[in-house]
Amino acid sequence: MIERRQLIGMLRALGFSRPLIMRSFLLESSFIILASMLIGTALALWVAFQIISSTYSNLQFPLPLLPIAAILIGSYLIAFLTTIVPARSASRIQPAEALRYE
Repeated sequence: MIERRQLIGMLRALGFSRPLIMRSFLLESSFIILASMLIGTALALWVAFQIISSTYSNLQFPLPLLPIAAILIGSYLIAFLTTIVPARSASRIQPAEALRYE
């Protein structure tokens, strides 16, 4: 948030409302969270499949969808909840204060 103070100040000076600033931060963090979780899950499953298929040639690769989904949903909620406080404080910055910050 500190690195983006001037951007927040410009948006506030242009008339962006506090809820809109907060929503933009939450939307951006949601995109980053989801993209990183999906890429990480796909890579982890691929590596696990490669290890099992190279070690055991006739063993089926079990794909536990319910535990994977539960872990992903829990991780997303925790990561999203940790972004609410910085997003709220970013939305409360006054335009003049944010623009003078260097």
